[in-house]
Amino acid sequence: MSVGGVAALEAIGLSSGEAADESAWLDGVGHVQQPEGLLALDRRVAELCRQRGPLRASVAQLSVSLLVNRSWQALGYARLSDYAVERLGVSARYVRAFARVGRAFYRRPWLEEALVSGTLGWTKVRLLAEVPPDADGAAWVSLARRLTALQLSKRVRDVDFGSLEGGALEEEPKSRLLEVRCSREVRLKWCAA
Repeated sequence: MSVGGVAALEAIGLSSGEAADESAWLDGVGHVQQPEGLLALDRRVAELCRQRGPLRASVAQLSVSLLVNRSWQALGYARLSDYAVERLGVSARYVRAFARVGRAFYRRPWLEEALVSGTLGWTKVRLLAEVPPDADGAAWVSLARRLTALQLSKRVRDVDFGSLEGGALEEEPKSRLLEVRCSREVRLKWCAA
């Protein structure tokens, strides 16, 4: 390893002993010091990161199947949370979030394509799973590529009719009268509750 390589490792907080352990790794990226090598490394890292999209799309679709069929019960688990933590190493909420996106793929195929192709990352795809199913997919993908995740979440909430920003509470809730005949004891308990 070159003296410059050791200095670079020490500059990022590695000691010379740790730098010696990293020498085999650094030998493979020695060409990075040239501008063309840095661009090649950038392209390779971007390519590897995009490969997570198809994997996450598959996990989302499998999560839908897992929840619909309650497959954890056939595997001997009483609850999804037990199965998710013990077998998958994630929370039940994590599995449900994947399933929510997987269900969105059925009505918004453009969303799955954006994830698989690497056009959008998981965070933005998860946000876009909440847009109305009849939304213009190309416009949303284009918008998502230009905005940060925080900006995109605000735009999605504006069109999500179930959110406060989308006007969920602007209408008066429709009240319905439900009448149930019951004994005097039940009526007393109901009033006390």
